[in-house]
Amino acid sequence: MRLLSEFKKVLSEEEYFPLDVLDCPAISKAGQPMLGHVDPYGDTMFNRAQMRTLLDEIDALLAADALLTADQRRYLSFLRKLCVLGDAPHRYLWVWGA
Repeated sequence: MRLLSEFKKVLSEEEYFPLDVLDCPAISKAGQPMLGHVDPYGDTMFNRAQMRTLLDEIDALLAADALLTADQRRYLSFLRKLCVLGDAPHRYLWVWGA
């Protein structure tokens, strides 16, 4: 995943995670509408407003002390970092699937 500008200028480092990182009972489409719709096999893009909602979902998951693996915590922490960096006009968070 990576943070990009509207002209696809790279604004962050790129990070890769295992496909099963989102396979977690604590993450659902109903409970986390943004995070729950990340497609592990396709590309998912978030705009600035969506990143704010995604940030709230990540913070709630991390604060709830859900049963998360080390990879899941690392994934959510990196995703959170990109959401914070993306809180500016014309920035997009791209999550690439397999």
